[in-house]
Amino acid sequence: MKRAHVIRCAAVIAAIALVVACDQRSGLAPKIRGGGGTSSGAKGAPAVSIDTVRPSPVNIGDSIFVAVHVKSDSSMTGLLISGLTVKGSVNLGTLTTSNRYTPVNVPPNGSFRAGLKDTVITRYLQPGVPVDTSLDSLVIIAQATDKAGKVGADTVVVKVVTGPKVNFITPQPTTQVFAGGDMGILAHATHPDGVRSITIDVKSQGTWPTPINYTTTGTFSLGPKDTTLSGTVNIPLNAPVGGRILFTASGIDINGKPGSVASISSS
Repeated sequence: MKRAHVIRCAAVIAAIALVVACDQRSGLAPKIRGGGGTSSGAKGAPAVSIDTVRPSPVNIGDSIFVAVHVKSDSSMTGLLISGLTVKGSVNLGTLTTSNRYTPVNVPPNGSFRAGLKDTVITRYLQPGVPVDTSLDSLVIIAQATDKAGKVGADTVVVKVVTGPKVNFITPQPTTQVFAGGDMGILAHATHPDGVRSITIDVKSQGTWPTPINYTTTGTFSLGPKDTTLSGTVNIPLNAPVGGRILFTASGIDINGKPGSVASISSS
């Protein structure tokens, strides 16, 4: 078991070093936003793209939803999604990683069905125990392997914060939006020291004849530990059928520290 763990950690470090080598925006591994196609240089290795990470930023100890798109020229055999604390530098040879979140293997046993070459995989990452309370940036890495043993990888950096935990009471992902109507929004925030403010942003996605661009902020002078902020958005009468709307909400605690960002996409 120990040998398997060492091999896996070495593979993760190699994948991070690989992505850094292909993305020179930073000499330190965590400052990377992938986009797929990073591999060991072997022709036909899987193209990997982490398309969704939610929430981002994330509060200490919260779970994270991740969506990964994998495409390969040959059949895929597996995907490993990890949430790591990364320290040191690739260039200096001091890069080290530790699992901040429990790694997820997809599928958990065996391999994908034969012939699978293009798929989107969604999973929740759960924090490891004991929970890491440091504020180091979290690096999420997705590594896909095909039947020839070729590996592709993508990484995303998530900021770890200590401010308010924010979520939407309304809308929900299943909420229907009607053109020409008003839509109520309710965001909920909690923090043990107190919440100073909540901000709600609502924006239409893509091309709309009449775009939606709504923002409201509530400030709480008494710093309640549990509070809500409501708002109302008018959906244009000429809203396109199937058009998507992105709702985001964030909070700041009484110490001025930002918290996690809640997001919901609706149509």
